[in-house]
Amino acid sequence: MTSPATFGLSKSERLYLRDEINTVFGEGKAFVVYPLRVVYRLGSEHRAAYSSMLVSVAKKRFRRAVKRNRVKRLVREAYRLNKHLLNDVLQERQIYATIAFMVVSDELPDFRTVERAMQKSLIRIAGNVPSSALKNE
Repeated sequence: MTSPATFGLSKSERLYLRDEINTVFGEGKAFVVYPLRVVYRLGSEHRAAYSSMLVSVAKKRFRRAVKRNRVKRLVREAYRLNKHLLNDVLQERQIYATIAFMVVSDELPDFRTVERAMQKSLIRIAGNVPSSALKNE
């Protein structure tokens, strides 16, 4: 089990470089767990964190920035509290993941809904992690 200190969300766990973002959307696999659309890419390239993530909320779905920011906070909080479901598997198998979470709901979701979707999506990604890094190379 992880220690309480690992429940933070450091800068190395945030996906912010344009090249990495383009790689995730270009080469990644996607699925939907309502209210989230998840795009992820697994690789053996060494990084500071085993998983890095970004959250995107379309202006088309939430016109007001206050609501977009609220949804992004909910998704980040759900990820922060449940990332151990994925990171334990990634660390054991020495695989690195980049993940993009996009909100597809038109209505403001509550935290319970977002957290359930986050748990399901992280477990699904963990289930798709190969047993060794040799399969990706």
